[in-house]
Amino acid sequence: MNSLSYLSKPQSRGRITPLGNADSEYRPRTLQALKDFDLDQVIILTHDEEVTPRLAETIKSSTLQTFLVTFEGPAKGSVVQPDAYFGN
Repeated sequence: MNSLSYLSKPQSRGRITPLGNADSEYRPRTLQALKDFDLDQVIILTHDEEVTPRLAETIKSSTLQTFLVTFEGPAKGSVVQPDAYFGN
């Protein structure tokens, strides 16, 4: 891999994620299904309104760590905050 600099650029606002397309009834069922799978690791990438604090609480017992990635502009790029999530 030559460079990961493309990660410091803002992502397209038109990008679609599976949870973003889900309605308010389907989203909790999807998270519950992911929680119930016997997998070593699941990484869920979301936007700020896809997994609300209430939904995050439902999978908290199965969540080892959270990260909040924010874009701070071209000079700083993306900043990763461990143990953070939207709204907390």
